[in-house]
Amino acid sequence: MAKNISGLKRGFHYDPLQKDLGIYVDGVQVESYTAQAGNTYYVNNITGSSSNNGLSWATPFAQVTTAITAQTAAQAARTSGNNYLRDKILVQGTSTSYNLVATLPSYCDIIGVGAPSYGDGAGIAVIGGAGGHGIAGTARGLRLINLQFQAGGVYTCANFVSLFRSEIAFCTFQARGTDNVAGIAFSAASSGNYIHDCMWTAGGGAACTGIGFDIEGTSFTMNRIENNIIRGVSAGVYVVATCTSAGATVFKDNAIGYSGCSIGVDDNATVGTIQYCGNYIYAGTAATLVHAHTARWTCNYWGITFSTSTNS
Repeated sequence: MAKNISGLKRGFHYDPLQKDLGIYVDGVQVESYTAQAGNTYYVNNITGSSSNNGLSWATPFAQVTTAITAQTAAQAARTSGNNYLRDKILVQGTSTSYNLVATLPSYCDIIGVGAPSYGDGAGIAVIGGAGGHGIAGTARGLRLINLQFQAGGVYTCANFVSLFRSEIAFCTFQARGTDNVAGIAFSAASSGNYIHDCMWTAGGGAACTGIGFDIEGTSFTMNRIENNIIRGVSAGVYVVATCTSAGATVFKDNAIGYSGCSIGVDDNATVGTIQYCGNYIYAGTAATLVHAHTARWTCNYWGITFSTSTNS
């Protein structure tokens, strides 16, 4: 679509928001070379500002929330067929955490740039803190990469209502209060997600307070949870009894629980069919495993004790 610019006489003009390189004659666009790609937004809470356009490291936004607002508006303005283009939000790791995120973008990658998310200290892209969930909401086609989510008090590091066809990788869920609800939670139907190479902690190597991985919705289908270190004080993994649909969901090759954990896996679903394969599940002298449904445990490695289960 031609986009005329009255002040531009002759020559080339590049629009970084639309990824469009145009040729103009007397302010009229006579040719357009548009890359069919989403937008990239840059965030730095040291050098950024809400008045910037966020389209380069020279003009970054200061907060992830501002970038999400811009990405959501750009996606809504796209014509049919282009509204599923993937956007990127690059978040610079600094010595200061970013504000809580209460609204999630869809079809977008949020990527931490800097140190790996594991551990503590400057250089990690940290989102959240005291006073609320680190990140929360509903999304489709979201990717969260190399980010650390924090929460204090009675909150969850990542509190998803519903999450569909999304990926969470190389992230850390750091519950820093003594009364945190969970590291990650799903309160409604979620499916098609891939969560891998993540860590649950309370900082300094301690276990995440509360539940590590909390499934509270009635449906949790076709999800892959692999190669994570899932540590929680009350339970490594908890599944509510009313989760009646969990077909094709697999926990595979995870380290679940720790020596002070009350229950390694507390799966109360009587109808759901979550599979646990090749995990190391440990809860010290407490119950390593409590569940209400049989025949879905394959080649796991157990801690000292387990109950009401058959490992095969």
